[in-house]
Amino acid sequence: MKEELLYYLEACRRNVEFLEKLEEKISHLFPLKRYYNTEVESKVLIYAFIYRMAKLQELLGKLLRIFLRKVGYNVDVMYPIDMINLTEKLGIVDPSKEWFELRELRDAVNHDYSLLEEELIETINRIFSKRHSLIKIYERLKAEIELE
Repeated sequence: MKEELLYYLEACRRNVEFLEKLEEKISHLFPLKRYYNTEVESKVLIYAFIYRMAKLQELLGKLLRIFLRKVGYNVDVMYPIDMINLTEKLGIVDPSKEWFELRELRDAVNHDYSLLEEELIETINRIFSKRHSLIKIYERLKAEIELE
């Protein structure tokens, strides 16, 4: 289990590193005012950022599950919402509704064919504004794992 924890911790660290580099390259675009007329290079970077946010959240979900199992919780019978609510009580995720909001935002962008430009811009801006929340979860979880 320790190897698995370290594997996902390292994968999260790499994603955080990518996110921080991408943030440096795209922060001047925010808040986004237009999207469909934005340069292709900028769109590629924005989508890379969104992908890395989604990937980090996915990896954190796996890492949270492994961590909770390691500290004695029976997560195999928990629904994801219960697991995230538990991590909120433990002070790792706060608030849990933000975790689920990020998932909804990510899903909305992944299916952007159904969004008007204004909705897409608003969604991308909200994702960008919440970029540090996942990094905080990673940092809290890393600190907890290092205490083990």
